[in-house]
Amino acid sequence: MHLLDWELSTNPKIFCRDMNLGSNVIQPHQQPRSSWTSCVNGQQEVAGQELCKRLRLSLLFTTRLSPCAALRAYIQARHFYSAPKRARAGMNSHLLSSTTTSMTAPWETFQRSLPQASNVDVRQIRGNISDAEKQINANVLAYFTTGSGVSPFPPFGSEIAGRLRIVELNVWDNASTGSAESEVVLEIEVTESMCNVYGTMHGGCAAFILDPCTVSATVLLGLAKAFDGTGVSQSMNVYWHHAALLGSTLTVTTRSVFTDGRARVARCEIREKLTGSLIVSGTHSFLNAGRATKL
Repeated sequence: MHLLDWELSTNPKIFCRDMNLGSNVIQPHQQPRSSWTSCVNGQQEVAGQELCKRLRLSLLFTTRLSPCAALRAYIQARHFYSAPKRARAGMNSHLLSSTTTSMTAPWETFQRSLPQASNVDVRQIRGNISDAEKQINANVLAYFTTGSGVSPFPPFGSEIAGRLRIVELNVWDNASTGSAESEVVLEIEVTESMCNVYGTMHGGCAAFILDPCTVSATVLLGLAKAFDGTGVSQSMNVYWHHAALLGSTLTVTTRSVFTDGRARVARCEIREKLTGSLIVSGTHSFLNAGRATKL
């Protein structure tokens, strides 16, 4: 522990959060040297207004960390500070303000390195996030619906899903629930390849559209709040209300409902753009196989 004590005195910029899930998640975070900010069970507290030349181990225990968790803090801090300065800056500069910093490099690097989605002008996408973040969300959607030219397997139904167009992206903190939420609005035109023998959108096609659209809502929230919003489907409930005619334009509105640990749930409404008639509604639950995240 003497080594940990010495390392923290050298690099006091550590943001600690006790996830209260049996394991503690420690991530480096740019914090002023004049304060030690910790987050315990989601509530921020300041333990000490002035960091002296030496930050003692006792400060770690104000965050209720076990010795093993403290050692993990040391290991992660060393990994962060051994990285090039340019790489360290990139770890946090793209994030929105967040109380969750459980970003893991592999999925972050993957999502941010995807090819730019074709035929997407982020300046035409409404919402309260930056154009850069809009572009990343568009790239992720394009990858899962078309493969973006980098997937060895052509995605199912790419001719249809590839025509989904993002029109709005929003992320906000819900004061009444104390959790973050996200909303994605997309549009698509009903073509012959989507219809049944009666010239209306096939019910199976509606369920197919619901899948990537709901996941896009948790991907948006994950990029804003630093967790992997993707996952594998667990269940889907779909309700058909009215028929969507050939040639009509549909507005698909999806919202995150629940994100905790590895579970993700989102809901969706598909409406006829001109009339507002509700065509399909549903919910989609899925699980992420990566690191558990608590918002």
